[in-house]
Amino acid sequence: MTGDRASVLRMPSGQNNFASQTDWRRRGWPSQFLSPTHRAERGIWRIEERLVYSEDDSTIYKPKWMRWKTFHRACETLDAYKDVIEEWMTRVVARLMAMARR
Repeated sequence: MTGDRASVLRMPSGQNNFASQTDWRRRGWPSQFLSPTHRAERGIWRIEERLVYSEDDSTIYKPKWMRWKTFHRACETLDAYKDVIEEWMTRVVARLMAMARR
């Protein structure tokens, strides 16, 4: 694609042609090559990095510097990401139960 030599060619999921790793990095954001579930996991990780998370009672608190509107939006996004993962887990369990019935 770039005319340069490459020792390894890759084809990320959802793509139709092979290219070097360097060429794929130039094409877009890393999250574009992730599945919806992995994007949700990454989003949860990024939001929890910004918020104050208590390990004792697994509660999320607003940092002092953050506005309430931003905090509520982050919590809504966090819930949406968790819903994506929960849907995926439901599909996986359903598939496993169907395989066990056979």
